[in-house]
Amino acid sequence: MLWLILVLVSVFIWALVNIYDKHIITDELRDPFLCTTVCGIITFILFAIIVFLTKQEIWLPRNIILTSMGAGICLGVAIFFYYKSLSHEEVSRVMPMLELVPLFTLILATIFLNEFFTLIKYIGMAFLIAGGFLISIKKHKKKSKKWKDKFYLTSVIITVLIAAIFFATRSVLLRYSTLYVSTMQIIFWVALGEFLVALILFIFHHPHIIKKTQLKGFEHLVIISIISALTFILYIYVIQIAPAVSLVSVFGAVQGLFVFIIATILSKTGKIVREPLKKGIIIQKIMAIIMIIGGIILITL
Repeated sequence: MLWLILVLVSVFIWALVNIYDKHIITDELRDPFLCTTVCGIITFILFAIIVFLTKQEIWLPRNIILTSMGAGICLGVAIFFYYKSLSHEEVSRVMPMLELVPLFTLILATIFLNEFFTLIKYIGMAFLIAGGFLISIKKHKKKSKKWKDKFYLTSVIITVLIAAIFFATRSVLLRYSTLYVSTMQIIFWVALGEFLVALILFIFHHPHIIKKTQLKGFEHLVIISIISALTFILYIYVIQIAPAVSLVSVFGAVQGLFVFIIATILSKTGKIVREPLKKGIIIQKIMAIIMIIGGIILITL
């Protein structure tokens, strides 16, 4: 079960990255365009250096190159909508809503990779969806006797859903690529795909992006991007050795739980993240995460 240990290690590291991403996007740079661009450039430079130093063979069959680049493009788009969501919502709400990634991964893996699932897995998916929607419900500040006027869905649910779809597509494309070649052989093309997204954003927003590179927090973004990129290599390797990509995605849903725990602890200290600690909000998040974990368990049966 080496793959299970490695996926838990990777999602725990990413949970820490998520927390600091929220700090960067909220308190320092406040720009999803800049964050996505820097992440794409750092990933490409880092992966290119690794490929060069390890002398990997990167001239692969055309279909593998295209699917690997497609995975990178999907990753770049997903990261943009991830940062966009974080800029408007609490990290402990955004990450649990991203637990819909396993649902989309299961659907795509079934269609394109023939990873079929049973009735119990459908029930698990229902729990995942319910948990994702529960965590996205917020209470209006204005008091009202009508239930429908007391609660509403946070507007970032759309951007989170878009991010989840692209994250899931990335995982399925990576699984397809690693069925034929090793992890280290495809990372250059994955990084190139992500770099193309970063390049497009830079072309259209370069005056704004260049100006913000002088702001406090830019160096934090670079460090976080390096950590995230290195963890991504580990994640690709896990996808390669795991029994199915849908299982990797499902266990990756534990990331939301890690984020909730870390964010709650840090919110009490008032450092890095500051989220509401009202009893009702905490209970709502705990119930949603229990439903998500329940869905995870059912899907893995």
